[in-house]
Amino acid sequence: KHKHLAGWVRIAVESAEQLYGSKTGQQKKEYVVSFLLSKGIVFDIDEVTALIESEVYKLTKAGKEAL
Repeated sequence: KHKHLAGWVRIAVESAEQLYGSKTGQQKKEYVVSFLLSKGIVFDIDEVTALIESEVYKLTKAGKEAL
């Protein structure tokens, strides 16, 4: 279950970054939560928040390494 949820969170975070690049983190988080709900995915908000933070960290780290 966790791997399945993590995969959907990764997709949603990447989409949020593309759609709302300069928007606040809160707006992007709301997008991710809305995306998961639209897919009928049941989740614990604390777990999703941790997964979002992990994905954002990975994207940020990858971006810095690309420079």
